[in-house]
Amino acid sequence: MECPRCRSGALRACLRDGIEIDMCAQCRGVWLDRGELEKLLERGVREEAIAEARWLDRARRDEGGRDGDPEGEHVRPHRRYAWFRDLFD
Repeated sequence: MECPRCRSGALRACLRDGIEIDMCAQCRGVWLDRGELEKLLERGVREEAIAEARWLDRARRDEGGRDGDPEGEHVRPHRRYAWFRDLFD
């Protein structure tokens, strides 16, 4: 299939975690078929919930051996794991 944006090259299909992503090597465009965006969003929600549960579990374990956190050392990280970054490796 030809790239809808640049019309110069064929799309390369990559299968990542059961989701087929079409990528153009020329313009680096990414194209999804019907239903694939929903799959990506569902995966993102699952990954986010897993990361949140791990963070909460780690925070509870850390608090078990301390008397609070007077210095504010135990804060939630500002930068979250970008689950979609793995799709485009």
